[in-house]
Amino acid sequence: MDHTKLLLESIAEDSLIKAFEFAIYDRVKTDLFYNPIEIDYAIKNKKVLIKELLFELKDPESYQQRIAFCYFPPKTRLTFRRMIYIPIKDLIFRYSILYVIAKYSDNKFIKNCFSNRLEHDESKKYFLQSFSEISHPSWCRWQKSECETESVLLRTDISSFYDSVAHDYLLDAVSKELDIPRDCKFINTLNIVLKVPLQSYSTKTKRLNNRTILRQGLAIGNNCDAFLANLYLKDSDDLMTSVKNIKYGRYVDDIRIFAKDRRVALNAVKILQENLLTKGLNLNGSKTELAEDNKSKIKIVSRETPYDDEDLESTNEKVIKNKIDKSFYEFEETFPPIPNFLNNFEEKDSKAKDYCKFLSTKNNKLKFVQLKERTIDHIFTIAEIIKKWQGASKHASWLLVESAFYNKVLRNTRNEARKKILELIKSKEVSSYGKYRIIHHLIKIRKNKKKNSFFDQLNITEKNILYSQIDDYLKTPSLELNVIALILLNKKINNIKSVEVYIEKFYSLNLNQKKIPGFLFDSLEYLKCKIS
Repeated sequence: MDHTKLLLESIAEDSLIKAFEFAIYDRVKTDLFYNPIEIDYAIKNKKVLIKELLFELKDPESYQQRIAFCYFPPKTRLTFRRMIYIPIKDLIFRYSILYVIAKYSDNKFIKNCFSNRLEHDESKKYFLQSFSEISHPSWCRWQKSECETESVLLRTDISSFYDSVAHDYLLDAVSKELDIPRDCKFINTLNIVLKVPLQSYSTKTKRLNNRTILRQGLAIGNNCDAFLANLYLKDSDDLMTSVKNIKYGRYVDDIRIFAKDRRVALNAVKILQENLLTKGLNLNGSKTELAEDNKSKIKIVSRETPYDDEDLESTNEKVIKNKIDKSFYEFEETFPPIPNFLNNFEEKDSKAKDYCKFLSTKNNKLKFVQLKERTIDHIFTIAEIIKKWQGASKHASWLLVESAFYNKVLRNTRNEARKKILELIKSKEVSSYGKYRIIHHLIKIRKNKKKNSFFDQLNITEKNILYSQIDDYLKTPSLELNVIALILLNKKINNIKSVEVYIEKFYSLNLNQKKIPGFLFDSLEYLKCKIS
């Protein structure tokens, strides 16, 4: 391909405008965190942002990204993910250059690469196919179909995949798939985009760390980087589809190998592992397991497997149908209002997540809990999940807010949910991200409601409890709570000068914090524009 044409296309005004729509849609609809102050400013100043980007991109190889900020939503009850919040202008350009790459490479992926595929419908405002409507249901249907004819399923995934992606290998893959020189301006510009300047709070000192550069891994936290995962693994996918007597499929870093024979499946996973090692990746041994149909179990375990025979042998009694992924809407497990796992803190987050599904899934086979059937006991369990199983807090926080404000929920249940909200936003047992998600749902604008947001339905006493958290949220070393504090400040004062004075006073008195995060300055600027 013509690499100059690709570069010009990625910095063209039409491409940036389309990328703007992608960035705003994903920021609001799919990203784990967004700054509503920033989004409000971006939507109202779209032409200004595009004009500024066009000026900055006159020499793409000299493009300088703004400082991105790391935040850490919970992954499980004990661990966190590192996510990267990229400033809106840089995110727009990121979408623009990756959209150009996707247009010319998506059709080269294997059919059974199910995740993060380009949405080809030009009328859509999102970059990748819908997770809930297309990609994940297709992945589940494929597995269901294959287990009807194949006797063996080998499940595995790649260890720390997104964090392990090497930029040089990725740039090689893009160069190869687009058939362009490795040292051309387009690749050099993509290299700049990949190397995001980062800043974050230190867990140890509670202060801002020095700025660093992302030199390995993808910027998890936006939807466009997910497409790069497919490019990185394309040659692995191509290789596995050429292996005889297996059916291979992949969803991001989750991999399924179907076969009629155990030895064939074990040989295939060895081929896969050898390929992954050439690009700095490896399979997750603890998540690699073999499931076989009861009618065709083979007792002999190959001695040439990349994993211990004992690990694979321990799963050989499981029926293959029990190990395939099921769509969210195929969920069929039921729970009592106060489930047994509440008494076992060692229980994995999956049980808490299943309970949340139980309260929200619509299914014709089983009668799940309707809004009018939610009780105070359900609210108690949701609150305990938010505190103890923080990996499920994203879903649980919505269920709590939904229970507090939807009219179909009984009044006593609604009142209890509102009490829990006010308790949890102050609780030291709740993660910063859990508090953020609760308040996020309160302040989010809802066009289908008579009032703009659930926050508007709070009484003065309830609002004052929220306002009372502003100082703590500003002091907390957390991107999420810092931004929420600014939003609450704006709602309380609605005067940017007063907000500025408050912030300056806060930082002059806070001896633990010597530097102000750049995103707070940006948010103040956006608020100024909004109020003026």
